[in-house]
Parts: sequence; C-alpha cells; structure tokens
Amino acid sequence: METTKKTTSKLAIKHKLKTDELIAKLLKDGYLEIKNEKEHLTQKGKEAGGEWRANKYGGYFLWDKEMKI
Repeated sequence: METTKKTTSKLAIKHKLKTDELIAKLLKDGYLEIKNEKEHLTQKGKEAGGEWRANKYGGYFLWDKEMKI
C-alpha cells in the first residue's frame, strides 16, 4: 500500500535538504509555528495536508508527499 504522506525527514531527503533546513523553511513559510519551545502546525500547515502524530518519543509531522516547498 502506497502512502500519500511523508515524514518531515523523508520530505527533506526528497528535496535534498537536511531536516533542520526544511523545518526552518516550514516555520518561515508559516506551515509551522513555535509554541512552548516546540513546533506546532498552523492552520496553513493543516490546510496543506500537514498532520501531527504522537508517539512514545513525543511525535512527528506528516506531509503530503507532493507538497511544494
């Protein structure tokens, strides 16, 4: 089964960026914001297909694999 979502790190690899570079771009472009010293999805991020998934390490973001960055 093919997924239509990628983690931030996999999306970064696809675009030949480091994960930290992509997070910085997502912050700058308004898809993420900092609240309580952590990244959170903005409404724009949700509208672009961004999702937050909790796990035992805290959690991670998922993005549409075709997301233009």
